[in-house]
Amino acid sequence: MPTDSSRDFISTWMALLNQIKLYHWATTDYVIHKALDDLYEELSEKVDRLVEAYLGKAAKLPKFKLQITASSDASAKKVKAFLEAQCKIIADLSATLDSSALVSVVDDIVVSIQRAMYVCRLV
Repeated sequence: MPTDSSRDFISTWMALLNQIKLYHWATTDYVIHKALDDLYEELSEKVDRLVEAYLGKAAKLPKFKLQITASSDASAKKVKAFLEAQCKIIADLSATLDSSALVSVVDDIVVSIQRAMYVCRLV
């Protein structure tokens, strides 16, 4: 059985990716659609690298199921608020990491989210 911290760590990143993809599909604004598509592509690789490194530190690969809830309300206001909230959640999560390599990948993820926030603010 995985530890709560492993489950929480992995579910945080999966929820982030799933919500970004759902917003990407649901938005009617092309600028936001494109920004979220680019963000998803960037984060997919970075999150994969991060979770693999995180799990690589574990003695045993945890087995568990994740349930993730995502919203399809993709108004510009909701998307912007979501991205801003994620930066705060990620900052809190980053503070719990004990590896500078993991923190470096998390910092790279935050930069990608902030770039998408900038593009979304142009709308």
